Amino acid sequence: LALSARAARRVLRVARTIADLRGGEDVAPADVAEALGYRDDSAAPQPWSHPGR
Repeated sequence: LALSARAARRVLRVARTIADLRGGEDVAPADVAEALGYRDDSAAPQPWSHPGR
């Protein structure tokens, strides 16, 4: 999984919100996993796609 610095920061912000909603003081790995699950990568270019074909 390769994330840009901006994307990683966004994931961590969402994970922090998830941790807050569950009442946790720290961000758990499960919070990060859940935050990653909310990402929409449908607009990201796919390595197997060929623009213009």
